[in-house]
Amino acid sequence: MANNPQNYPVARNEDLSTTTVGDEIVVYDHLTQNASCLNAVTAAVWTACNGKNTHYDLLDTLKQAGFEDASEETVNLALNELFQADLLLQRTRAATGKSHN
Repeated sequence: MANNPQNYPVARNEDLSTTTVGDEIVVYDHLTQNASCLNAVTAAVWTACNGKNTHYDLLDTLKQAGFEDASEETVNLALNELFQADLLLQRTRAATGKSHN
């Protein structure tokens, strides 16, 4: 299961413009002409979605960024938000609602 590509989310970066506002990132999608405002947690997860980080790596990234109370559920919620905003290249287990245990 560790080699399943669904365990390694990849952020979509093409056709997007980003602006940092405080600890949030505003993302404008030129294809859909929609804007998304990512809070600090979701922004940190999106930035770390490089196709090499597992959900557990993303959780570690959050904790290292000072989000000590972050949990696996925090990562799953952030990934789901990113999927809904079409900011991930592929559907992840979190976005499908399936457990990765």
